[in-house]
Amino acid sequence: WFEPGAVVAHHHLSSFSDFLRERYSRGIDFGLLRAEWSRLDRVGLAKFLVVTALPIRLARIFALVAGHSFRAGCARDYFATFPVMAAGHAAALAGEAVAYSRLVLKKSSSPRP
Repeated sequence: WFEPGAVVAHHHLSSFSDFLRERYSRGIDFGLLRAEWSRLDRVGLAKFLVVTALPIRLARIFALVAGHSFRAGCARDYFATFPVMAAGHAAALAGEAVAYSRLVLKKSSSPRP
């Protein structure tokens, strides 16, 4: 059980550009792992690429985070941190889209048996 009155602090020592590079890199890793776990074919990869590259998933993430924040009584924090949160999620999704596009191109250039 967690102590409801506990306060946790986390200090980031990296720069904003380091943060974005890390999120982008992790997005690539996640995209590759998701494709492997899901055993997506070329069409499935292309679908994930489209919904990831378009703002569909980003908008959904914003809505989910907003809902959690508002229910927790942290609406002010949501709006105060929105630019950093938005940039981080956008960078991660960009990395994920790159992973899917590389896999789609790789699968399309593979010789057929």
